[in-house]
Amino acid sequence: MNYGKLAFWCLLAAVMALPIIGLAWYFSEDKMPVVHISIFSLVYFSAFCFLALAMGKVVVKSKDLNAMNKLFMVLVFLKLVTALGFFLIFMRIYEPEERWFVLPFIITYITFTAVEVISLKVLSK
Repeated sequence: MNYGKLAFWCLLAAVMALPIIGLAWYFSEDKMPVVHISIFSLVYFSAFCFLALAMGKVVVKSKDLNAMNKLFMVLVFLKLVTALGFFLIFMRIYEPEERWFVLPFIITYITFTAVEVISLKVLSK
């Protein structure tokens, strides 16, 4: 997979997340936490997918047959820890009273994880 195809898949993931982001924005009384977490999530998870592809291109040239599996496990753990850290920092800064802002974060996490898995799977073949 090349970076152009990954950009297309990231754009497709963002478009798929937009209805849920719009739903959360519509039902939320305080719109700014939803907007901020949506923008940051889309940018962060897109950048993470590009980072994963770059690392995957390096690892696929390795002679270690399990290198791709190791990379995948490290990336999943790294994404989970950084996403959780970001979420906790966001909660500390904004202290939102509503919970609608969680939906954009979860849907972008899921859609971009699917993009990451697809790109690494295509790369490993």
